[in-house]
Amino acid sequence: GGDGARDRARSEIREGHQLIAWLEAYLKAQDARRSQFPAGLLSDPAWDLMIDMFVTEAKGKRLSVTSASAATRAAPTTGLRWINRLVDDGLVTRICDPSDRRRSFLALSDASWWRILDWARDTRSALAVAVQG
Repeated sequence: GGDGARDRARSEIREGHQLIAWLEAYLKAQDARRSQFPAGLLSDPAWDLMIDMFVTEAKGKRLSVTSASAATRAAPTTGLRWINRLVDDGLVTRICDPSDRRRSFLALSDASWWRILDWARDTRSALAVAVQG
């Protein structure tokens, strides 16, 4: 979908709040899972970052590179390596801040954004069905 479709979907997600809340709970569950095992064993920095970017964007906010690095839940240098990999692979774009050239923001590519939305909706629905038995 084009920018207009993405804007409409983003607005729909913000109004519903349920998908955002589910994704935030998912990230908390990931953190809880990681806390039960040795550091780094169950890490998934690129995925965590992309989910965090999706949530941030769905809330109408922008994610700085510094915040994005923290969202990887890895060491800062590792976070930056993952960011660069996602940018190089075209999954994420880097946007320079026109008011402060030292800072840049990250955004999911359209394809990544739609894939995460589809995954989140499908996974949330599948889990709801499983819970209902």
